[in-house]
Amino acid sequence: MMRRILLLTVLWIGLSIPFGLFPAQSQDKLTRGIRVVKVITKKGKSVDLYRGSHALLIGVSDYTNGWPDLESIPGELDRLEKALKKKGFSVDRLRNPNSRQLKKGFEEFIEKYGYEEENRLLFFFSGHGYTRTTAQGRRKGYLVPTDAPNPNI
Repeated sequence: MMRRILLLTVLWIGLSIPFGLFPAQSQDKLTRGIRVVKVITKKGKSVDLYRGSHALLIGVSDYTNGWPDLESIPGELDRLEKALKKKGFSVDRLRNPNSRQLKKGFEEFIEKYGYEEENRLLFFFSGHGYTRTTAQGRRKGYLVPTDAPNPNI
């Protein structure tokens, strides 16, 4: 099944992430490790509890191996970057990565920001996604880099 995906995910980094695969999780797993990140004072003022806020924006619009191009991606990233910076995020961008560059981009971003306990990391991917069903009937979703072959062709 081919589809265009927009992925917005916030991860608390303790282990490496599985590149290209973001399986659905049970509610139990989703709440594990979550803690309060903002406090509202008696006067209604909010106080952030993060030391640093860092976002990695990944946009794939120019495909080279059978997937249609997505012309709206650069503009989406521009608007999102502007909004995140207004909220105090530092923003790194990765445009049109191939498979190797996508994996390296995640690894370098995590290495740079992911080991400070009080940081929050936001990963955003805009581009094609692909879902396949395993022999056991489980659905697995993948991010599609520029050089990934289209399995539907």
